[in-house]
Amino acid sequence: MKRILARAVPAVLAFGLLSAAVVPAASQASQASPASQRAGGRQPAAVIAISRQVKRQDDLHAVVLGVWIDGRPLVVSALGQSLSGQPATTAMHFRVGSVAIPFLTTLLLQLAQEGRVSLNDPLSRWLPAIPNAGQVTLGDLAGSRSGYSDYVTNPALTKRLYANPFQYFSTAYQLSLGVTKPLHYPPGTSFNYAHTNFVLLGLALEKITGRPLASLIRNRIFRPLGLRNTFLADGPYLTPPVLEGYDSERGVYEDATYWNPSWSLAHGAIMTSDISDLGRIAIAVGTGRLLSRPSYRQMTAPRSLLTRPGQPKAYYGLGVFLDNSWIIQNPLLPGYSGTIAYLPSARVAIAVETTPGKRSAINTNFSTDVVQALSRYLVPNQPIRTSAGPR
Repeated sequence: MKRILARAVPAVLAFGLLSAAVVPAASQASQASPASQRAGGRQPAAVIAISRQVKRQDDLHAVVLGVWIDGRPLVVSALGQSLSGQPATTAMHFRVGSVAIPFLTTLLLQLAQEGRVSLNDPLSRWLPAIPNAGQVTLGDLAGSRSGYSDYVTNPALTKRLYANPFQYFSTAYQLSLGVTKPLHYPPGTSFNYAHTNFVLLGLALEKITGRPLASLIRNRIFRPLGLRNTFLADGPYLTPPVLEGYDSERGVYEDATYWNPSWSLAHGAIMTSDISDLGRIAIAVGTGRLLSRPSYRQMTAPRSLLTRPGQPKAYYGLGVFLDNSWIIQNPLLPGYSGTIAYLPSARVAIAVETTPGKRSAINTNFSTDVVQALSRYLVPNQPIRTSAGPR
């Protein structure tokens, strides 16, 4: 059971330390494409070689990746297989989990810009029946500082999911596990990552606007960003072509592609995507494209210190992790792990999705290994540094 409990928590702060990445020889590096010349000499071949090394090191089934410099693709590629004998491709769709969380906080900040709501509004204004709603603000939810328990780490959810991973989980069930326990601390005074916050935030956004959450995301996020291959899917469906995801958390290596993701986040915000759209999302979140400058600064302000004494500092903002000025989100779901990362000062975006192999370590977001290694190559003076974080 520990497998699912840990894998549902974003692992942005679980970057493993890797050996030095293999970079192509100078003869290869000298053959710079126009794209790589614009990218300051960074080579597509080097990005692929680094990714291939991590794939081999972690025994991954597939790695789908993209790097963008100044909004232009340096490389978009796929390594490994989807089904046995079927190569993974960059056109394939996969589950992206908590990549939707910055969309929820973006919607909240947009409504605040419009004067329709304040981050200091109590949750009770919109959801008065929720326990402790009078003490918790919308900003507390967005920053995961409410004190509510994480329903995903409740053993009852794990037991039920393992018994039948294809079943549907209702919002009422999510909340029955997330809001009925005493708060961990007075709201706004500390941090614990809890999916409960974002289920509640999704419900509040619907109450504030009178619109379904899925409609808000499509109209205010997908359409302005031109996300043509990102879809909302509360159930197990994936738009073809599909990157198959495999998992060992029930004690056997099995296909988890169509396990029902309805337990994972607010209904109406559970998404699938492809690598090109994931890159667009990384850039949009990292630049605050859909927000005013003040709202973007609110989203990316370092609100909660996540790392232990003696470690490089990393923080949580409003729906995003912050590490050495990189703006990051990284979902971990059965069969899939992904990371989006953007460094504003260098205008570098990285998006990676991985699926584990038979010998891959359990309880690991392997995409973070790839992204950290790539950050060292792409921006050697400002890489992603963090090697530990919330569980």
